[in-house]
Amino acid sequence: MGEEAQATISFRAMTEADIPALVAIEAQSFYDAWNENMLRNEIANELTTYLVMEYAGKLVGYAGFWLVAGEAQITRVAVADEERGQGYGTRLTAALVNKAWELGATAM
Repeated sequence: MGEEAQATISFRAMTEADIPALVAIEAQSFYDAWNENMLRNEIANELTTYLVMEYAGKLVGYAGFWLVAGEAQITRVAVADEERGQGYGTRLTAALVNKAWELGATAM
């Protein structure tokens, strides 16, 4: 990934508007894919934090964790099929770990 590509990668909190794209990524990534309702429940849960990763304005992946008693438990890390093999999963996981520490996690 060149310097230019890295400059267009961004992370933000997951929202309900992301759900259609997330359902597609789920279906590509997991045999037990979460549906729209399950994703809505995760967003609404006070114990969860989910980040989406965008490249050039397109949602390319997401990841999340539950934070309970100082321990962050990763629930999902997924990258869209057509975007795999470019190091996005590594960057997404690093952003997730940093967010957990920022929110006070002492273990993952």
